[in-house]
Amino acid sequence: MDKENKENKNFGLRVINMGFSTEQPMIKVDRVWSWVNWGVKNTYPQHLLDIFHRCSVTHKQIINRKVKMVAGNGLEEPTNPSQQYKDFIANKFGDMTINEMAVKMAFDLIIFNGISLNPHWNVDNSGLTRLCYIPFERVRQDKFNSEVDNGMPNYCWLSNNWFKRNESEPEKYVKFGSKWINDKSQIYYYMSQDQGIKWYPDVEYSPALNWIDADWEISNYHNNAIKNGFHAGFLLNFATGIPTEDEMDRAYEDIENKFVGSNNANKFLLGWSNGSDGAPTLQPIPMNDSDTKYRELIEVIRNKILETHEVINPLLFGIPVPGTLGGRTELLESLSIYKAVYIDSKQRIIETILNEMAALFGVDITKEPIKLKGYTIDIPTVSSTPVLTIADLIALTSSVNSGQINTDAALTILTTIYDINPDKASKLLKLQTQNNPIL
Repeated sequence: MDKENKENKNFGLRVINMGFSTEQPMIKVDRVWSWVNWGVKNTYPQHLLDIFHRCSVTHKQIINRKVKMVAGNGLEEPTNPSQQYKDFIANKFGDMTINEMAVKMAFDLIIFNGISLNPHWNVDNSGLTRLCYIPFERVRQDKFNSEVDNGMPNYCWLSNNWFKRNESEPEKYVKFGSKWINDKSQIYYYMSQDQGIKWYPDVEYSPALNWIDADWEISNYHNNAIKNGFHAGFLLNFATGIPTEDEMDRAYEDIENKFVGSNNANKFLLGWSNGSDGAPTLQPIPMNDSDTKYRELIEVIRNKILETHEVINPLLFGIPVPGTLGGRTELLESLSIYKAVYIDSKQRIIETILNEMAALFGVDITKEPIKLKGYTIDIPTVSSTPVLTIADLIALTSSVNSGQINTDAALTILTTIYDINPDKASKLLKLQTQNNPIL
């Protein structure tokens, strides 16, 4: 820009890009690398974790509650567990106990629809010595893996950081199986089989990813609106001539420091113009209705997230429903249905895997099967009949003796409200009257 254009500049505009796109789960066989890329940059699982941690309160709350429902209560222990069972559960040569591992497995199963473990064979290849947990997001399939037995082992690639592959070079492991036990450390890889998807599982909540993203966008909008005073509500114009850029910056900063922030009502625009009147003018700027539209979207977004997570009763997940109290019977019925259609199937997947590993630790799984405890909610039964206390009885007899109510009315209260039979009610009322000097 030449000097003349700079001097004649009348308007400047800065655009802030608030775009946030949802990565698509592209699965690609690369010609260069031996592993199959999961996602555009081979970081789709990390993207799912990022979504879980920061994008939607509703989504995160549902995931966390699902994990608790599936594995939060731990494993059922036999009455007199064998030493082999105890050794397996303790997993003393591994990185965590089997109870702890079950929770990790449930988390990966619900987030990714897959599970990965690292079993180690013993010296004589007769069984396992330890079982380690492998976060599912760190594992990739080898592109030469075959779905049929071609006489060659299948492989997995493991990296601690697929974002920075040069700093954490992926390592190649044989997929778990007794046929290739010369490789003592193997990768057990389970993925839910979905129609038309070969290499990696499809997450169950994938239809809601855009809604989860929208939930983040709305919260980000409101967060920035608060920080910015909600909107540029006024134009403060000085008709004293146009100062230099430095003078405008200093004036803007001075007013901003005094009036702008989350404790003040609105953001402002500061301007100068040439004019005969030097007094400043304050002009209101109409506010758009984006905030109202976003509020209307919140309920739609939440319902879509609940729907894709197969949530039949939001109250089971600690999510309030306007106008609904959620009675004890309703919650227990909802839990029973959700257990049948969701929890049981997830528990069976984890139990099947752990039973396979336990058998290789020497556990007789026919007598001591590995089984997850069922999820329960403790809802105390509320009695419709109140309990009569001494204080209640004293107050009642005092009312009789003071003339507020007669004896028949007091007996009716005892028999009707407290469900006490007439003879006992009469005795209680007479006894209390005789034993109380005041009465």
